[in-house]
Amino acid sequence: MEPDYFAIRRFRAEVPLRPFWFPTTTDRDGWIASRVKHASSILEVGAGERPFVLHLPGFAGTFRTMDVSPLVSVDYRSLDGIEERFDAVVMREVIEHLPRPLFYDYLDRITGALLKPDGVLAITTPNPWCPPWFLGDYTHVSHWPPADLYGLLRYYGFGKVEIARIIWPSRLLFLKRLYWAMHSRFYDLDFAGSYIAFASRR
Repeated sequence: MEPDYFAIRRFRAEVPLRPFWFPTTTDRDGWIASRVKHASSILEVGAGERPFVLHLPGFAGTFRTMDVSPLVSVDYRSLDGIEERFDAVVMREVIEHLPRPLFYDYLDRITGALLKPDGVLAITTPNPWCPPWFLGDYTHVSHWPPADLYGLLRYYGFGKVEIARIIWPSRLLFLKRLYWAMHSRFYDLDFAGSYIAFASRR
């Protein structure tokens, strides 16, 4: 079912509408791993060929993967076939490829059947305030401004949602950040290519 836009707007008012005030990281997977490493069970949706478990050395819990592509080896091809419940669900660079109604279906399934009552959800997606990252792939069909995704996750019952912007590593990162700090604000664009939304029910 389509979420109530006006309810999402009320939640969205809890955070800045522009992304510049959110913290940054250059280590997307390490940032997420530090928050889910103690989970006993993790589901990665859209795992592809490089599952998130590679960033959890020594992980001894249950790790399951789901992807719709027949070209990769995963545990599940659909969320509907999963009967387990998980401490954490991870979706890295997935939701931009989903039509919005399908993403809402995913959230319904994740929050209603797949996450444990105190479970967490980690989502990364291209930052639409950084057009080259979002527009550079024709399979990107849904843009999610950080404040809107924050509001949507709060609407779906998550009591706490953290947002962190991702600056992809570079040998010239220091110089780039100095340049971007002025350039991006002048043009009202962001230099962070993607961002993380980390949602907890607690």
